[in-house]
Amino acid sequence: MALRHVAYRMSEAAANCRHFDTKLPVFVNLKEIKRYPDKLIDRILIQELVLESLNRINDHFVDEFLSVEFDNGVKNGLFVFFFDSFDEIPEILSSTQTDDVIEKYSSAISDFLGGMNECRGVIASRSYKGPERQGWKTFRVLELSSARQQVLARRALALKPELVPKLLGQLSLAQEDVRAMARNPMLLGLLCEHMRLGNEFPSQATVLLEEANENDAQARLADIIAGNDAPEGMRWPPGILHILGILQVGFGNRAAAIPDIIRTLSAKLLNSAVQHGDLLDRKFALEVAGTAPQNVLLELIRSSLAIDSQWLNDVVYIQMARLSEIPNDIRTWIRGGFCDGH
Repeated sequence: MALRHVAYRMSEAAANCRHFDTKLPVFVNLKEIKRYPDKLIDRILIQELVLESLNRINDHFVDEFLSVEFDNGVKNGLFVFFFDSFDEIPEILSSTQTDDVIEKYSSAISDFLGGMNECRGVIASRSYKGPERQGWKTFRVLELSSARQQVLARRALALKPELVPKLLGQLSLAQEDVRAMARNPMLLGLLCEHMRLGNEFPSQATVLLEEANENDAQARLADIIAGNDAPEGMRWPPGILHILGILQVGFGNRAAAIPDIIRTLSAKLLNSAVQHGDLLDRKFALEVAGTAPQNVLLELIRSSLAIDSQWLNDVVYIQMARLSEIPNDIRTWIRGGFCDGH
């Protein structure tokens, strides 16, 4: 999300700039790579994904512009390429020989950015399964420091500045789960909104998540989920997996306390991912299935086990802890898995 935000801010600045040498950001989501077995992992694969990202709507005029101007722009350093989700490239997620696949994709991106290409590039990834290349500078996105928390709190409560010292003072004395939550910018925003509305400082982080489901955040989330019917393939609404992940962690084993409208719409979205998506979409759905009713979670677990993918099985083991009762057929599968050495 941080990389997407930087690209968005750069695009805003470029749109308002009158200089011809203004750098243009190009955001590329690497987890959208779909490579056929006979296609090499090389600079051409990366360039095809970049061009596809630039012309998602398959507009004839955009395609014509890119065919004429893209190569020149690359040679003249016109673009800044933001490669997001390196660690979520499908082959890296599913590979049993991860280091080899990481090296191939690292080399492909390096080759794309090298040679006649004068453009700069940024790659975002978790440190686990991240790219490893000598000479590449590495930056780590940190949690909000106390100083940064103060700045953001003052901005969020600009119309009620008297609440800032109260919020920061109580935050310093709060339980660890609340302090940890406040180191996340989005959740700190929820905390500021909670205080701005005249509420007392929460004793637990789950109080904010429950409240978010009872106010306009619930309506926004419902709109996001309800608007995704996936008639021509699965497309996850921006930020939805992050939101569902927060709900799942925040409510923990109290998933039944998630408002019914959210659980119902979450079930709709997850079922759509299974019906219209690929293996990666199924994995994403399974990872946040704790926000859906138990019967949906159980069905996702069963259908994932039927695929016999170790990639999915790892998530299944985690999500089984959310079942109120483990059925006999799944118990049998667990015993068989251990006997077979899975």
